[in-house]
Amino acid sequence: MPIHAATTIPITATYSSALSGLVAVGLLALVITTLGYLTVCWLRPFTRCRHRHPLRRRATRCTRCDGTGYRVRAGRHLLNRLRDSHRRHGRHRDWRDGT
Repeated sequence: MPIHAATTIPITATYSSALSGLVAVGLLALVITTLGYLTVCWLRPFTRCRHRHPLRRRATRCTRCDGTGYRVRAGRHLLNRLRDSHRRHGRHRDWRDGT
């Protein structure tokens, strides 16, 4: 382990603490971004369809939005699936289980 001439602190100790701080800040930023996106998906579940709609006519059938011009966000799909899974397998027990 190399040591600086003027100090007895190993080089690896100074870099590892800086790296762990960066990892912690990165994870915190990821959690905040994810929670922010899920909040947006909860409050505004629909977004504009990015598929090209000729002349913005609603009569055309788009497979993404069914011609409405709006589609469900990907995060909202995730929230819906988690909710449905919880309803099926979560706390709700069947009366035949005896619990």
